[in-house]
This record gives sequence, C-alpha cells and structure tokens, in this order.
Amino acid sequence: MTALSALQALTIDIAQILPLSGEQQQALVERARRGNVEARERLILDCQRYVLSKAHRLVSYCRDIGRVRLEVVDVYMAGNEYMRVR
Repeated sequence: MTALSALQALTIDIAQILPLSGEQQQALVERARRGNVEARERLILDCQRYVLSKAHRLVSYCRDIGRVRLEVVDVYMAGNEYMRVR
C-alpha cells in the first residue's frame, strides 16, 4: 500500500466534515458574532470544502498562464490561516 499525499489526506479529512444546514449556519453566525469561539471554529470548519476548491482553481489558473508554481495544499493552508486571523 502506498502512502497518501498531503493533498489526498487533506481531501479525505475534509470529506468527513458534515456540512451544516442553512439554519445551523445562521445559528452559529449569531453565536460567533456574540464572541462564541466554538461557533466561529465550526463555521470555519464548514468552509473547508470551499477553501480547497478555490485553492484548486488558483493553482490551475497559475499553471495555465505559466506563472508561479503553486501547490494546492500550500494555497489551502494560506486561505485557512487567513480565515482564522480575521
């Protein structure tokens, strides 16, 4: 058996996150706005599929135009970190 790449492992981890319903999201947004750290973390977790998809798109775009060579995992990590410090 071969070891998983970082991207494969990340994709598997993200696939295991249960998506929130709109109602759940709204309730968490309200709690997060009142300073609830756990609600904020769950909202960030819910965005991981979106962050990964945007990372894939950016890396593809950069490759298509022959610019900077980026790795999906690196772009994903940068996007994830940006959400956490805001």
